[in-house]
Amino acid sequence: MNEETEADRFVRQLLADEPHEKMPENVFQRLDAVVRAEAEGRAQGECAEREERRRIDAAKRTSLGTFGVNPVDGNDSLAHKKSLAEVRRVLRRH
Repeated sequence: MNEETEADRFVRQLLADEPHEKMPENVFQRLDAVVRAEAEGRAQGECAEREERRRIDAAKRTSLGTFGVNPVDGNDSLAHKKSLAEVRRVLRRH
């Protein structure tokens, strides 16, 4: 399955033959500024709200015993099945 095919060798050779130019410094600086601003935006505002909503939704799913590890308390949902009363309590909290 991991054997290299003739097409793989051909593409690898084409890429190896292609000249590699260094990114111009001014392009690097602009790209770096955009990436940093994007990363900062993710930590604040709308992105942070979406992440918090995602974590709450994931906590609800795992508290209900559907799948995965609860990101809030770290419990594996399969190991901690909840009774119907516990499920209702969880839903009321969120």
